Amino acid sequence: MSKILVWDITDKCNLRCTHCYNADMYFSKKVNSLTLSDKIEVIKKIADNGFDKLMLLGGEPLICENLDHILKAANKNSIKVFITTN
Repeated sequence: MSKILVWDITDKCNLRCTHCYNADMYFSKKVNSLTLSDKIEVIKKIADNGFDKLMLLGGEPLICENLDHILKAANKNSIKVFITTN
């Protein structure tokens, strides 16, 4: 059976949608709490726990720092990634 994990990978966003719970984080300078190595470790743990799908949300996931490395790590661990973007 397929398992999917939903991850709000960033609070940062490039829009200010009035209906969005995250509208106040428009181009936030808030420091991400996870380093790239922490995020890679999360990907490994996701795979180790049997998840084969990962949905990335945010803010705007496409402006997440090091997204390319995160996607490569997911691919390396046979995790299919879905991205919800604006």
